[in-house]
Amino acid sequence: MQIGKKAQSAKGLTDRFRGCLDNGFPLASLAAAFSNGPTMAKPTTAKIRLNSSGDTGFFYVTKKNTRTMTEKFSIKKYDPVLRKHVEFKEGKIK
Repeated sequence: MQIGKKAQSAKGLTDRFRGCLDNGFPLASLAAAFSNGPTMAKPTTAKIRLNSSGDTGFFYVTKKNTRTMTEKFSIKKYDPVLRKHVEFKEGKIK
């Protein structure tokens, strides 16, 4: 009877693990080797706060692609406190 490819690969993995234990490797070093896993990439977008230049304290929160837009972001949007469109400039979220 033939064993499927998935079963063979899983069997080989457990045999390798047993071989490490038989050769005297401490379990802590094996756990550390398996726990790190692959590293993840940094996110391309960042949350920013768009502050009103009308000094009303009103702000919008949005996302910005940090790789394509490296300079400070500014856009005209509606300020409901002033009830008109004003310039909103990028600021940090605290």
